[in-house]
Amino acid sequence: MKKNVKRILIVKPSSLGDVVHALPALEIIKEQYPEAKIDWLVNPLFADVLEFSTQIDNIVAFNRKKLGRFCSFVSEFMSLLSELKRGKYDIVFDFQGLFRSAIFSRLASKNVIGFSEPREKISSWFYREKIEVDAKELHAIEKNCLMVCNYFNIDFHVPKVKLVDAANFSSEADNVLSEEEVSNSDQFIAIVPGARWQTKVWPPEFFAEVIKKLAQKNSKLKFICVGTFSDDENAQLIKELSAPFADNVISVTGKTTVGGMIEILRRSKGVLTNDSGPMHIAAVLNIPTFALFGPTDPAKTGPFGENTFAYLADVKCHKCLKRWCPLAENKNDGNLDCHSAINVESVVRDMSAGLTK
Repeated sequence: MKKNVKRILIVKPSSLGDVVHALPALEIIKEQYPEAKIDWLVNPLFADVLEFSTQIDNIVAFNRKKLGRFCSFVSEFMSLLSELKRGKYDIVFDFQGLFRSAIFSRLASKNVIGFSEPREKISSWFYREKIEVDAKELHAIEKNCLMVCNYFNIDFHVPKVKLVDAANFSSEADNVLSEEEVSNSDQFIAIVPGARWQTKVWPPEFFAEVIKKLAQKNSKLKFICVGTFSDDENAQLIKELSAPFADNVISVTGKTTVGGMIEILRRSKGVLTNDSGPMHIAAVLNIPTFALFGPTDPAKTGPFGENTFAYLADVKCHKCLKRWCPLAENKNDGNLDCHSAINVESVVRDMSAGLTK
């Protein structure tokens, strides 16, 4: 463990869920170096979430799109390199474990800390210290925390993370909800209909069935779909299929920044979600989170916290880690086995009980 540390850089550019997974490790680093300034190298698409942390002093933009274009690579690379050099970092923690993250970590400092077995093995060539972590049975959050704890030679622990109120994003949420005629007194469930993988996206029919059964019990309850522009088609289908309670369903997909979405999630009574970035945000906010899993393992990447529920399909092909289902072509209805195996009634039962706590 290095002494007299003044500047630290955390490298975890993406995705939204991965950034959230590293926040508890950030708390441990701050515990050990309370006086140090901590910066974070992150994709601008996911930078909003860091605005809710009081531990970050500066956000360094890792603009992957510009770095991936021939016409803008040189100028963007030189600009980023200059900013990293100005940081004069005493330590860099690379939580991403990819070749490109390791390169930029090494450009920022000679003292790079990373996993002994990173996601891409070549990454370890750029690390000064390679930390061994037995992560086979660990959640991603626990893995990051264990790496940091082992580096500091302290007892393993996972600190609580608090996402503080952000006035600018709170105002954005106020405006978006006001435009949809959602008042402060309205109770609503947040629905996350999208995800990065096709296999993670549950059918709109599933969400609609849950909505109808919950609305039958409480006709005043609203359901707000959150996400990006690409999720709006599914959100609109969910609304149509929720008849006769379609008016209870509102879509703000593509209408908020990530920060605005976080504030909407904070105000929700609960969250029904695919395996997605917003799912991890909801868990950190300690909002009752009900998450659907098929191709991925909730024990490793599920919502982390006491107030969470994860549903994993009881089928042989679950936890396949495939973005596209190779079995789907042989099914006439297009439904995936891992999707249809989740029982709507069990989700409704848990939500009805969990939302009243």
